[in-house]
Amino acid sequence: MNSMKCPECGLINWTTAPECKRCHAPFSSDDASFAGDPEYLQPRSFPEQKKQALFSGGVVFLTGILIVARAIFALQQAFHPFDPDTAKGIGGLLGLIGILLLVLTHIWLLIRIFEQSIGWGLASLFLPMVGLIAVGQFWENTKRSFIGQIVCVGIVIVGTGVGL
Repeated sequence: MNSMKCPECGLINWTTAPECKRCHAPFSSDDASFAGDPEYLQPRSFPEQKKQALFSGGVVFLTGILIVARAIFALQQAFHPFDPDTAKGIGGLLGLIGILLLVLTHIWLLIRIFEQSIGWGLASLFLPMVGLIAVGQFWENTKRSFIGQIVCVGIVIVGTGVGL
């Protein structure tokens, strides 16, 4: 089956799709050209893609959690530096929240990779190093979910730092 790039957002879709999966822009019959068509071989000009903000609402939310976790860590160290039970409880809770959010952001990243290519998505699912290569390959579409993962790793690190 052939695929084609959406002229609006650049996502690769099937040629049989009536509209883009991401931006829902309708495809005209001219867009669903086949490789044997001479017009298909002519260079096309696509409208310039809109740049996505580096920090989406999800990444801002995760960064907020990281800031709150860091503030809890600082307050715990300032007011109860020798209370290990409270520190372990707070650290365990922050670490658990960080791990849960890390799993969610990893699923988010896999979805973004699968949207670009099923082959890269399957390879990323089974080989983690391929996932890093896929992030680099599809950086414009995966950067927010990847940064979200990095923020979640920070939450886990702060959580374990509180518990030590």
